[in-house]
Amino acid sequence: MYFVVPLILGGIMNSISSTYVRKRAEQRLSNPYTPLPDLLHDWFPKIPFLIPDYFLLWCTALAVYNYSLLIEMENNILTMGLCSIIRSFSVCFTIMPTCMSRPVAKQSVYSKLFLNTHDLMFSGHSLFFIGIGNMLNSRIVATLGPFLLVVARQHYTIDVCVSGLVYFLIYTITTSENLFF
Repeated sequence: MYFVVPLILGGIMNSISSTYVRKRAEQRLSNPYTPLPDLLHDWFPKIPFLIPDYFLLWCTALAVYNYSLLIEMENNILTMGLCSIIRSFSVCFTIMPTCMSRPVAKQSVYSKLFLNTHDLMFSGHSLFFIGIGNMLNSRIVATLGPFLLVVARQHYTIDVCVSGLVYFLIYTITTSENLFF
C-alpha cells in the first residue's frame, strides 16, 4: 500500500497549489480568462465541459471492476502519485491564461477540487487517463481521455502532451533497476 501514499499527498498538494495559482492569476494577469491560441481548439468544436470527467469516472470504475487483471498496478499508481506531487510545484512556476470559463461563485465540491482554472503546466487528468490506460492495457483510454480534455476546453494541447512525457519519464525511472547505468 506504500504506492498509494504519493497519490494521496499529490492530491492534497494539487488542491492547495491550484487554488493558489488561480488567485495569483486573477491578481497578476490582465485577462486571466482569455484563452491562448491552440491548434486543436481551432480544429475541433467544443464538447460539453464535463464529458472528460465522466469518461475518467467510467475508466476508473472499469479499472476497479477489473482489479485482478490490471497490469503493473503498483508502478502506475506510484507514478500517478509522484507526477501529481511534481505537478503541484510546476503549476506555480508559470501562470497562463486559462482556456476554461470564469468559474461561477457557487461551485460544487468536485469543481473546487478537480476543475481548477490556471494549473496548466501539465494536466493532472491526463496523468490519470494515461495511468489507467496503462493498467488496462488500453491505448484508447490513454489517448482519448486527454483528447477529450482539449476538445472540452479544460486544457491546452501542450498540457496533455507534457503530461505524457512526464508520465513516461517518471514511470521509466520508477521501474528501472539501474537508474543511471
